Amino acid sequence: MRRNHVRITSINDGCDGLLGELQHTLAGLANAEMRHEMAREQIERSSGPVADKERRFTQCDSQYRLEREPYLKRLNHLQRHARSLLMPGF
Repeated sequence: MRRNHVRITSINDGCDGLLGELQHTLAGLANAEMRHEMAREQIERSSGPVADKERRFTQCDSQYRLEREPYLKRLNHLQRHARSLLMPGF
């Protein structure tokens, strides 16, 4: 019986660390999203030819995808880690 208690404690400890990592990663994604939306709004409000705006939108979207990529990879890693804590052996 004592082993189960130790195991549950270690899972909870792992989950606490995991929760912090998830919060940090999701906050980074939210910040990237906010910057992206603000940049797109700024482009939309700017004057100039439509072709220039379209080029700037394309650059903005490309930068956003690059900025998001490490966060998405980290979330994928954290998801696998969570599964291993909650469902050992799967």
